Amino acid sequence: MRRILILLISTAACVGARGQHPAPEEYIYPICDVEGLYSANFGEMRPGHFHAGIDIKTDGAEGKPLVAVADGYVSRVSLGAYGYGRAVYLTLHNGTTAVYGHLQRFRGDIEKHVRDERFRRRAHSVDLWFGPGAWPVAQGDTIGFSGNSGSSLGPHLHFELRDTPTQRLYNVVREGVVRPDDDLPPRIMRIHYIEVDSVQGVPVHGSPESYAVVREAEGRYRLTREEPVGTGRKGYFVLEASDRRNGVHNTFGLWRASMSVDGDPRFEYRMDGFEQANSRCCDAVSYYPLQLTSRNEVIRAAQLAQSPACFYPVMEERGIIRTEAGQTRRIRIEAWDDCGNRSQLEFDILGRTESFRAKADSAATVLTPGRTGIVRLGREVTARIPAGALYEPVFCRAERCPAPASDSLPHPPGHHAAAPGNDGQRAGVRPRKPASPHGAGRPQRQGTAHLHRREIRRRRRHGHDSHHRRTVCRGRHHPAAHTPALHRRGRPHTRPGHALPRGRQLLGHRLVHPVHRRQMASLRPSPDAGHADPPVRGTPGPQKPQRPAHPDRRMRQYGLLGRNNSPVILFVFRKIFLYLHSSQL
Repeated sequence: MRRILILLISTAACVGARGQHPAPEEYIYPICDVEGLYSANFGEMRPGHFHAGIDIKTDGAEGKPLVAVADGYVSRVSLGAYGYGRAVYLTLHNGTTAVYGHLQRFRGDIEKHVRDERFRRRAHSVDLWFGPGAWPVAQGDTIGFSGNSGSSLGPHLHFELRDTPTQRLYNVVREGVVRPDDDLPPRIMRIHYIEVDSVQGVPVHGSPESYAVVREAEGRYRLTREEPVGTGRKGYFVLEASDRRNGVHNTFGLWRASMSVDGDPRFEYRMDGFEQANSRCCDAVSYYPLQLTSRNEVIRAAQLAQSPACFYPVMEERGIIRTEAGQTRRIRIEAWDDCGNRSQLEFDILGRTESFRAKADSAATVLTPGRTGIVRLGREVTARIPAGALYEPVFCRAERCPAPASDSLPHPPGHHAAAPGNDGQRAGVRPRKPASPHGAGRPQRQGTAHLHRREIRRRRRHGHDSHHRRTVCRGRHHPAAHTPALHRRGRPHTRPGHALPRGRQLLGHRLVHPVHRRQMASLRPSPDAGHADPPVRGTPGPQKPQRPAHPDRRMRQYGLLGRNNSPVILFVFRKIFLYLHSSQL
């Protein structure tokens, strides 16, 4: 009985906390001297997380004054090379917390305190917490200046509003705290249909069937095909859409998406706010295999087994549409942005006689969300998937894959088409490199892939763009054809054995031409050298005897071998140079 009472009290407290909404009249605009344009909205689908706030443009400049949106105090100040960079957290007296990210500098007294703490701790990154009496602020007081610090791709202000007790994030546009100018409805790009079957209680998703749409009028769309969409006995739809706003060319995420079947609501997705722990559920809300390659938002009009229900106010049969053979049904899909603009799409579906049937795989392992899964490949590899990492049961099979090229770059994110915790998975295992004769049994590193991976990790830690890579050329680890070149004064450095300076930055994306094999052979140890000491890096090896230049090459050097020369002149010049060439021998 006691446990029941505690559960009821905690549930009521959570409901009460969620029921509180900030009053828009209590807040002012967080930044001054800007046009008021936006580059990202709340809840956009990012790689592995939802966008926790809004991004306000600062007209391409830094140093715009940031002001307190309400009365409160500075409760936290953080500084790091990644994430929000320089960030200020204001705990307000109305029960909310305002977050300012990517600052150029803090207010004068706060900046001095942070600098002193950095020197005292001998650390670049600091995270400082303060009480109510340390840095009190009134509404309109300057707390810092906008910038481009942290994981930022341009000058802007990242602004958040949270509930102080629970740290639940608010959609500041839907709450009315920020009112952007927008009268453009969302754009519906296409829809996809996916059939679902189950094998041994494990859902198996079929390949998506895509259908293009066309806009009839502002906010009204239809399919490009006239005939009904063929559906199986059990499946769901996937919506691919995006949103635009007045005055900018950026794309934004959706606030709400709904689907009805024959007039009955079956599915609704809404982004009013979320807790920090549910931010990773972005990959469950979207259809991950299509989200990787799409520039729009790909929303799954269905709910996975372990996906949180807080994003779905309406959900019937988890969004699954059941259609009998020859049955016709009417589908209506609607998309809203956070400013209230709406677009809709209506079409008919027709049940087909043949449906998707999944086949059982005896070599696959069943992974469930509630337990730690173990996948083995003989005695070579053992992979453990922790409990709670998946959103529904899946089949997983480990396979051996061929080793990549020694000088190839690692695959970019999103190379594999399968979705984590969604469809059937294949875990590829590459064989290990042979042992180096000079490394005492250590795996041999060939090429420059490990150098690139190390540099990519370093730049990600410091908040730089991962696409800008620096090339290190050291001896036999020379860049190959797919390696970005380092440009200094407009000229790429491609000399073997040349070590590039550590502080140089990449200024272009031109590719380095591959070095001839005969040039690189001098930098590698001989195959019959055994366990002898390797040559010094950059030291040329035995050179082949130089052959005398061909007469045609000398003729080209003197400009005598051109395109417009007559055959007689070429014959005479060739005879003369052959005579001189033979006399030199």
